[in-house]
Amino acid sequence: MSRIDGLSQIMEVLRRQMAENAKKLEKGKTTPSTTSTNPNQVNKISAQDLQQRIRERLRPLGSTNGYNQKATRIFLESVLTWEFGEDLMHDPRFTDLLNEINQTMETDAELKMQLQTVIQQLQE
Repeated sequence: MSRIDGLSQIMEVLRRQMAENAKKLEKGKTTPSTTSTNPNQVNKISAQDLQQRIRERLRPLGSTNGYNQKATRIFLESVLTWEFGEDLMHDPRFTDLLNEINQTMETDAELKMQLQTVIQQLQE
């Protein structure tokens, strides 16, 4: 699996999870959201630039062999804000969203392994 293929597969899972969460949030929404969910409007950097940004954020952690929750969080934050916009980080429910996505990914052994592989490749 190439780095881009692994990232693409994980992105697809994140998109599905975000769509599910967006539906849940829509049901309980009382105020208009300022977070754009249109990826075409918020992607300002290329996938290669995103990879470099993630590498830079992962560098202080050193090499992570196996699962590392902090590395996973950095990866998820970076990818979600790249895909859905920086405003997402300012949403008070963002932490809950990250935790829910992380929990979902942890329960799928294959997806967890793919995520670990992508993170390890980004740390090389």
